[in-house]
Amino acid sequence: LNAGIARGVDARHLSAECYHEVFATNVGGAVNWLGAVLPWMIEAGSGTVAGISSLAAWRGLPGAGAYSASKAALATLLESTRVDLRGTGIRVVTVFPGFIRNRGVASEADRGKLFVLELEDGTRRILDGIESGRAVVHFPWPLSLPMRHFVRHLPAPAYDWLMSRLNRRG
Repeated sequence: LNAGIARGVDARHLSAECYHEVFATNVGGAVNWLGAVLPWMIEAGSGTVAGISSLAAWRGLPGAGAYSASKAALATLLESTRVDLRGTGIRVVTVFPGFIRNRGVASEADRGKLFVLELEDGTRRILDGIESGRAVVHFPWPLSLPMRHFVRHLPAPAYDWLMSRLNRRG
């Protein structure tokens, strides 16, 4: 995916093509692999399905509408799947990571982001979270706990004000 599509692009530059591509990747891709593996897992009566959502799923982040919406859709899909599969022996884990650098060096895209993790650290936290047995894994805690317990529940006017201030700084 190109950088604009990965970010989700600012709504002032809305592109249906961008949204379709982001959703096809983040939601359609998950639907494809769920459809491919779940019948075998159900027949076997065991297995673990883990999907990588994002902290961006909890609120629409500035400049990342398609990304935030697709990750929210993925999280909801995984949650529904987890409930549907209760009692089958299949675990469904939803991972909500913060920012993980996917290149070897810091880039312009990392500017202004809080708590950016190196790829190896992010990967280790994802694997540790899956192995922990929890249904929901989120990290890093200095970013995920405020997002999960405070920012996520702010009234729209307060959230809009906060994001407009943070967006100006980035």
